[in-house]
Amino acid sequence: MNGIVQLSIGVVVLSAAASYILPDLVERETRPAVVAKSDEASSWTGDFRPEGASTDFLPSRAVTINAGRGGHFNLDARVDGRVVPFLVDTGATAVVLSYEDARRIGYNPKPSDFVGRSQTANGIAHFAPVLINEIRFRSITVRNVRGAIMERGALGNKNLLGNTFLSKLSEYKVRNGTLIMVP
Repeated sequence: MNGIVQLSIGVVVLSAAASYILPDLVERETRPAVVAKSDEASSWTGDFRPEGASTDFLPSRAVTINAGRGGHFNLDARVDGRVVPFLVDTGATAVVLSYEDARRIGYNPKPSDFVGRSQTANGIAHFAPVLINEIRFRSITVRNVRGAIMERGALGNKNLLGNTFLSKLSEYKVRNGTLIMVP
């Protein structure tokens, strides 16, 4: 239980720090330090609704996710064609990738790319600004998403799906333990 609490605190601290750091950094940067190439097309399409869920209030193109343990929303999205696990974080300013997952999907930041700083539960962590070509989750596709790659080990292999993705949706909200996203 201690590890879960520590991880939760780390995510909250990282999200709060990123909300102050990333907007200024994104405005100052004309080009991200790292840009990946997409080498696979995604075939994920269609809507998903939990069995028995009422669709009265949902637009036909809405995508829904039920909260998991602890009330968190976890999903597997495709980043430039590669599957990446995310924690949806409405308090995070940006999409944040772990160093390990970023490398796995084709981003190769150099040490000099880590120009941003963020306070985490484990101390100061550095990040590299990134422009993600495409994030796809079921019927939702968002292109040209600004984000951050954290330095090795800074996120414990967690990735955050923050507001640089969510703000490009028509709508998102949480209702009765279900996250509703409308492209």
